[in-house]
Amino acid sequence: MDASHNTNKLNWQFFINETLRRREAENINQKEHAALANVSVPTMRRFETGEKSLILAKAFDIMRVVGMLDESTMNSQDDFVKQAYQRWLDLTDQLTDPSPLRFPDGYMRLDYYLEGIDLPSMKKFCHISQAASGTTRNALLWTWEDPSRVHIDLTNKIIECWQPNIYRAERDFWWASALGHMFLMRGYPEDHHEGAFEGIQPGTILDPIVHMRRMVQSLFHAKRLGSQMSNRSTVVHWRGLWTGLNGRVLRSIVDDQLKWWRHTGRSHEVMLEVSLPLDDIGPHMIDHLYPLITKFYGKFDAKISQDFLKTLIYPDDSTQGGCLS
Repeated sequence: MDASHNTNKLNWQFFINETLRRREAENINQKEHAALANVSVPTMRRFETGEKSLILAKAFDIMRVVGMLDESTMNSQDDFVKQAYQRWLDLTDQLTDPSPLRFPDGYMRLDYYLEGIDLPSMKKFCHISQAASGTTRNALLWTWEDPSRVHIDLTNKIIECWQPNIYRAERDFWWASALGHMFLMRGYPEDHHEGAFEGIQPGTILDPIVHMRRMVQSLFHAKRLGSQMSNRSTVVHWRGLWTGLNGRVLRSIVDDQLKWWRHTGRSHEVMLEVSLPLDDIGPHMIDHLYPLITKFYGKFDAKISQDFLKTLIYPDDSTQGGCLS
């Protein structure tokens, strides 16, 4: 008899049940579990219902959150994001509920990893990280606006910043690693009655121009940071997550051509991913961005042409990213 006939079959339902049991024991809800695993909420639901078409790697990501996989390394981009997000949960756990600092109506989460860099000292990394944050106020990402909120962990080579009392609505939380990992969470300006969004009810609209430009700004941030950490070819592995989309109307406050759009979000979130060489980040990276933004618009049953996208992000051909304020 073939030895394979004596092999015990994998009881997949056991792993599902045990994952859910551990999640409940650790008091993690479904959305938090999905965020920690870097999967979408629909993917989490597919795992829970035992859908067999689920990619095994995604299932492993879900089980890893609750210690179902025995792994000793914590150096990947996913692991870094998991630790950073868990840190944000820990910081906000003691807040009075409900708190705007928990981003109850949704949030934007950006992370990237620089592959192929020369690892700097923490002193140098702090300097170049601060310089890379930008100069235009509403374009600042990974900002050091309030140095008292920036904390440096020399042992783990991590910079942490949480700005719960910042004057801007976003109230960022971010991590930066000298190993080339970056993580940022930000609430939606559309939800905080400030500036152009005064009078808008939270959770009702999403301004596509704001978020397309944040996407581009984060890539330019990667270029500024990476150019100071490498003398050779570097690849940026970039990812963006937007949550709380369901029921929001896609509407621009700042662009007349999009001001009266009425496309409504049909899913809770969208995750976008791209890997590209550092040298490709510039005024002609539209070929990398268009598939991502097409997917973003698709969550609202909307479409956008590549030419129109280019005029929105790059109002003139000479821009190097400075127009994205």
